[in-house]
Amino acid sequence: MKTFPMLFRVTLATIAVTAMAVLATPAQAGRSAPLVNPPAVAIPASAGKALTEVEVRDAIVKGGAAKTWMLKSEQPGRLVLAVDVRSRHAAEVAITYDAKSYRVEYLSSVNLNYRKTETGEVIHPTYLRWIKGLMAEINKGLGIQSAPGETSDVDEL
Repeated sequence: MKTFPMLFRVTLATIAVTAMAVLATPAQAGRSAPLVNPPAVAIPASAGKALTEVEVRDAIVKGGAAKTWMLKSEQPGRLVLAVDVRSRHAAEVAITYDAKSYRVEYLSSVNLNYRKTETGEVIHPTYLRWIKGLMAEINKGLGIQSAPGETSDVDEL
């Protein structure tokens, strides 16, 4: 009759592992959100005078620096900014711009739960807050009014 207790323990272990896998799936999903690149932001003329491309570039770099995003590379009309939080989490974005608009696009990340799923790309929700905060700071430099609550510190993960 020694096989019964062993079989019971194996069955119990199998049930426990299955339960943990089922329960872990919603928790994992709770740390992921759809990755949707924000739409381009139109840059209105301030005081009747349109900004130059150089002024837009400078506002993007300054806004990024205010949120600890570092300029990683630059081409005409395109900047790559990167952020590294506590050497544990990192993200890179490309920001394309001209004198009339700018747009932020996800490039890569480290330890932010990025993955492709059947329904699209997902990432840790904190990344989305970082992007909102980055854009709010850029908008401030461009004289664009951001919606309330669109500021976010990078060090939130």
